[in-house]
Amino acid sequence: MNTFSERIKQLRNDRSQQDVADSIGVTKNKWSTWELGKYEPDLETLTLICEKFNVSADWILGLQDVQAENEPAVHCANRKMSNISNALIKISETTRELAEGLAELGKTL
Repeated sequence: MNTFSERIKQLRNDRSQQDVADSIGVTKNKWSTWELGKYEPDLETLTLICEKFNVSADWILGLQDVQAENEPAVHCANRKMSNISNALIKISETTRELAEGLAELGKTL
């Protein structure tokens, strides 16, 4: 069995597969295939699992043997700040495009 499947079983603890699957928005069958080591989740789902259980991707994938305290919270905060920054950039681009469009429209009037 691979490290990922062992670790998600450990994270699930005494909760049912259905309960954990529902909490991250996947089917029980999909969660089961991960625990059996048949498949692994995509990057977005892996990130969601890490956030839900407050663990690092390095730990859940077996790249790290010990889960460092507060590490996941820092990674989650950094990722959220990056998402906010990207959203602000998109808003700025949209605002600029609107302003340019209005300026062009003003020239035609």
